[in-house]
Amino acid sequence: MSVTDPVLATYNDIRQQIQLRASVSDEGALREEVFTRWAIDLLEEKGEVGGGECCAYSTPRIGKVSGYWMDPDMGRLIVFASRYSGVVEPPRMAAADIGSLANGVLRFIAKCRMGWHCGLEESSEGFAFGEMIGSLDFARLSTRIVILTDHLCPKIPDIQPRIDGEDVVLTVWDLQRFHRLMTSGAEREQITIDFGDLVGCDDTIPFIKMPFGNEVYDTYLAMIPGDLLARIYREHGARLLEKNVRTFLQARGKINKGIRDTILKKPEMFLAYNNGLCATAASIAVTEQAGPLAMISSITDFQIVNGGQTTASLTSALQKDHADLSRVLVQLKLSVIKDPEHVGTIVSNISRFANSQNKVSEADLLANDVMHIKIEHLSRTVWAPSKPGANRETKWFYERARGQYTDEKARRRTPAQLRMFEAEYPSTQWFTKTDLAKYENSWDELPHLVSKGAQKNFAEFTLRMSSRKGFIPDIPYYQQVVAKAILFKAIDRTFNGLRLGAHKANVVTYAMAWIAHRLRNGVDLQRIWADQGIDDELSGIITAICPGVHALIIDSQGRNVGEWCKSEACWSRMRISDLRLSAYWRSAIQARLERGTAPVNGSTVIEGGRIIERVTLLGGETWTALAQWARETNHLDEGQRTLAMSIGRALGSGKGISAKRAIDAERILKEAVRKGFRYRTVVVA
Repeated sequence: MSVTDPVLATYNDIRQQIQLRASVSDEGALREEVFTRWAIDLLEEKGEVGGGECCAYSTPRIGKVSGYWMDPDMGRLIVFASRYSGVVEPPRMAAADIGSLANGVLRFIAKCRMGWHCGLEESSEGFAFGEMIGSLDFARLSTRIVILTDHLCPKIPDIQPRIDGEDVVLTVWDLQRFHRLMTSGAEREQITIDFGDLVGCDDTIPFIKMPFGNEVYDTYLAMIPGDLLARIYREHGARLLEKNVRTFLQARGKINKGIRDTILKKPEMFLAYNNGLCATAASIAVTEQAGPLAMISSITDFQIVNGGQTTASLTSALQKDHADLSRVLVQLKLSVIKDPEHVGTIVSNISRFANSQNKVSEADLLANDVMHIKIEHLSRTVWAPSKPGANRETKWFYERARGQYTDEKARRRTPAQLRMFEAEYPSTQWFTKTDLAKYENSWDELPHLVSKGAQKNFAEFTLRMSSRKGFIPDIPYYQQVVAKAILFKAIDRTFNGLRLGAHKANVVTYAMAWIAHRLRNGVDLQRIWADQGIDDELSGIITAICPGVHALIIDSQGRNVGEWCKSEACWSRMRISDLRLSAYWRSAIQARLERGTAPVNGSTVIEGGRIIERVTLLGGETWTALAQWARETNHLDEGQRTLAMSIGRALGSGKGISAKRAIDAERILKEAVRKGFRYRTVVVA
């Protein structure tokens, strides 16, 4: 297998991202774990998996696991095993080595089912995984082993893993496959439904074709057996719903409860009561056609655009309630789109016009793009104050699209340019859209949502933000977001230092939510922004509460810890707990609350942000005109003219200015207005 330049570029991109994440997370020696987290996040973002918990545990005689994802509603288990090299040239992995990794996972599962994990420390990741495995009925599970690697895997072993006689699907994500997923034009791998490969299904399904066609699309109608649809969803999961604008909200709403009740109590009425599915495809295989009746054997690039609730509810009823779906029929309207250029428009319109089961708002469809564009702009223009002991200001880099940070670094052609970029945007000061949702929902006391995984939490955050009509992020909002990021990262570092064991992601979000609930008025986000760090007392409080948060999460009342953390009941219990804090720390927290938040010396950071906003809104042309006016009238000194011209150039090229320069600029503008300068836009307050 030859390595092409694009694949090699992807390999180098992965190496850079892993190095960056390792340096940020203080886990430089554990790059395979960082790679696992990166790979799971990418696969979740692209809809290949529903999520994933990192669980790095290995033993030479048995094998290793690197992570897992359990979806109890769908009855799906994924176990990850990683192998990461990070060397200069991408290595190759033999089929026998892939088989060895897979067999190691099977041995690990078998040992845990026999109670081997009970001899491990309860705080270890191996114990957490084993406890979860011991509670599962594999006869009712769809199980998949996923190998994650930066190696090239030219051949996949021809093996068929089994647990309790049930087939286990083996999937390998190697460098070539990651390259296809990451590069433009290959956002996802197409799903092909071959009816002949589905157990218990005829080789074809009868569809009725619409009586006239056009150059854009053809439409087919069918009645699909409910158990067939559930099996397809069990196999492909959330990948079927990549073009569906809403996530499965389980059985919380009346609509979904109604679907479940019909399945269990009146399955023969399902076709009459349910609106069915709208789906799209790139092509189909027709084996026989007689008039409008077409026998379809396979569907390529099958996507459910409307009807995700129906599909997931059928699968949930099959897995959780052991429902008999033999009498359930689902109407399917399949649009085969002939021209790929029309896919986006057609899918968007289907989402708008066909969805009557759960209302879809324009905000859902747009996913708050305006908000993220604005935050991205602020991150490129707003300077953060210099840290104590440092002599220069920096910026935080908001990564609105995956890989922006490493792409920007790669654009720097010389070592000097790269050093300048890293000085302006340190590797410890970047965050993504899903990070933003994590910080905000943690501070807003929603750690159970954060625990659902990056993509589900981001979807929930988007729905929350869509209710804030007309909200556009400004500088004070952006500064508070960065302060929350600093606090979240401080908790993360504290957890690493305490070496508490497993469930780090859950502990960090719950600890931040607990602080927000118990100590909100004692945490000055504006001071955190001004200092670019937290004070020693708050650091001590974090160190004191983390063990208590961890202990309370581990005490999951007999439930799987990961699933327990996703429940609101877990947060309700955490919220009222004093975490077994000593009298000293309880007193310190109370004293901090009574003191409240102290103002930052001099001009407050909020006011500084507002001044930056006012100066920026004037535009570069105004400041250039002011400098020209001052030169012609000689009303301002040379330093004032130079500052005005400098700000005009900065704003004209899209660059930001610091709070100090904005304050000086506004002072100059007031003096210029007093001496006769006039401009068309705002009047300075």
